[in-house]
Amino acid sequence: MGQVGHFGGIKFYSKMSKPILKKTVKGNYLELPYSGGKVEALSFSDATWSSSINIAEHKRHGKKPLLEFTSRNADDFTMTIYLWAQLGVSPWKMLNKLRSYTLEAKVYPLYLGGRKAGHNKWIISSVSNELKTFYKNGKPILIVANVTFKEYLSVKEKKKSKHKRVAVKNKKRKKKAAKTSSNKKQNTNSSKSKKTSSSKSKKKHVSSKTSGGYITYTLKKTDTLWNLAKKYYGSGDKYKKIYNANKSLQQGYKLKPGSTIRIPKK
Repeated sequence: MGQVGHFGGIKFYSKMSKPILKKTVKGNYLELPYSGGKVEALSFSDATWSSSINIAEHKRHGKKPLLEFTSRNADDFTMTIYLWAQLGVSPWKMLNKLRSYTLEAKVYPLYLGGRKAGHNKWIISSVSNELKTFYKNGKPILIVANVTFKEYLSVKEKKKSKHKRVAVKNKKRKKKAAKTSSNKKQNTNSSKSKKTSSSKSKKKHVSSKTSGGYITYTLKKTDTLWNLAKKYYGSGDKYKKIYNANKSLQQGYKLKPGSTIRIPKK
């Protein structure tokens, strides 16, 4: 048996059935004349394998257009299968099998001469059956099936590529989320430190209060009577007002940061 190729359970083959031996006696000799066996075959012809691409054409004024490759199309494989009862094939059974493969969208690799056609699997996109001859009871003797196969990219490969893309996207998202969270923490810490520093500075800056005809002032490191007089009276020469208003200063008390003194109003 010579197998030409196959697509799933549909096998293309050609074989010879066993020869028939007939015993005949002629005189004193037994002759076994040979009669050849029947040829059984499910074969095809007019096979065409088509490949094509998509090209975009960019027109130019007064010049030939520029061509740009955009994508590849799925390959087509067409063949004519002969379902002949005289070659040991049941035409009606094979016709229904081809129809079921088409309508159920079954996907298989296509083998021809022991070799796989292309790198991907195939699917039957269309079948056109020509019922040529019939027996007296109406059963078909010969059916010519024109079959078109379409290259089919497996769903597993698509899923794998999609999963890889999703994994890469998730990694990127996680990295971005980690960066944003770290930035938020840094911002919160910096804002807290700013708040604490501002609150401390506010506490420091709150150095004077008014009561009656005097201003109670909390001294700083850089304060002098001259500077205070210039600040509150517009002239450092009036420092004696502050001096006379504070008995501790008259007793020789030095200006200490954090201590309070009274500054008379204008």
